[in-house]
Amino acid sequence: MKKKGITLVELVVSMAILVMCILLVNNIFLNSKKTLDRVDKKAYLQDVARKVLDDIGNDIKSASTAIVPVMEPGNVINVNGDTYTVNNLSRGILYFTKEDGSKYLYGEFVESGEDTIKKINLNDAAYCKVYSDCIKTLEVTQKSEIGNGTNSKELLSTIYSIRITVAYKGESKAYDTATFIIKGGKEVR
Repeated sequence: MKKKGITLVELVVSMAILVMCILLVNNIFLNSKKTLDRVDKKAYLQDVARKVLDDIGNDIKSASTAIVPVMEPGNVINVNGDTYTVNNLSRGILYFTKEDGSKYLYGEFVESGEDTIKKINLNDAAYCKVYSDCIKTLEVTQKSEIGNGTNSKELLSTIYSIRITVAYKGESKAYDTATFIIKGGKEVR
């Protein structure tokens, strides 16, 4: 008469199959989590870069003038002969004025040993916008000026190139864009 039940061999084989299934599901889960983390990092980097690039782009488009300032010793920037002393400034990135006469500066500031990108109002030192600490570099370069073709002294627009490098959780990425100032309300294509 046969006894009912499972043998040791059957038990070991079924346990091995179960362990393999658990490892496969675990592997799928871990790979999915790594992919999700990578996508999350990339989305965060893009979001931070987009916000800063949009801010700077909109500021340049609405500016009456915009230039890359010249740094002098002692936290001083020189803009068209005007000098401004700005505390903790290590590098001026972009100086611009608006139609209402307000003057702004994007700069790299050193505070508590850390570099921080800020936008400050040079007319009202109380106004300051601090950008995320994941911004590693921000560069604004004047690329070219476009005249109207008939009178080379009449400037219609100035084109600026903006490059930002952001880093988050060990991943770093650079983003570029270009924007321009239009003079006289005419759109340049």
